[in-house]
Amino acid sequence: IEAAVAAFADTSPPASILDLGTGSGCLLCAALTEFPGAWGLGVDRSAGAAGMAATNAAGLGLGGRAMFVAGDWGDALAVGAFDLILANPPYIPDKEIPSLAPEVSRYDPRAALAGGADGLESYRRVMPQARRLVTSRGTVILEVGAGQIGQILDLVSAASMRVCEVRRDLAGIERCIVATPA
Repeated sequence: IEAAVAAFADTSPPASILDLGTGSGCLLCAALTEFPGAWGLGVDRSAGAAGMAATNAAGLGLGGRAMFVAGDWGDALAVGAFDLILANPPYIPDKEIPSLAPEVSRYDPRAALAGGADGLESYRRVMPQARRLVTSRGTVILEVGAGQIGQILDLVSAASMRVCEVRRDLAGIERCIVATPA
């Protein structure tokens, strides 16, 4: 969310926000709080997660500005409708899930963790869709797994996006990519 605020610091704030893989809706709700003039759409494969996100947004007083749907990433959405796209897709290589901390591996839904054999399966789907769904002045912000930055930067470039910034987390790991249409 800090990256989103910084991305729009010197320009008009986003009017429309898309959260791909919304889960609990925390990213979309935080973005809507930071950008009070915006509306947002959260998409998750899990109807249960989308419902929980809607409940969370309503509890925060954001229900009138947020909508949540069950869907397969951005497959059913129109072209170029969002000024800000947020995505924190599953990025853990499948074989590493059993070795995660128990509070993660036992309680987070596997679908929220499993990124395929190399951890990049979701990014291969999300990047072309994000490029299609972002407005010409928009920004796409992705969270990435440790050690994946180079491969995901290649996917961002292949989707005709320009990387504006790579942000590190508090441990110094390259964790967030900020990109705009090329």
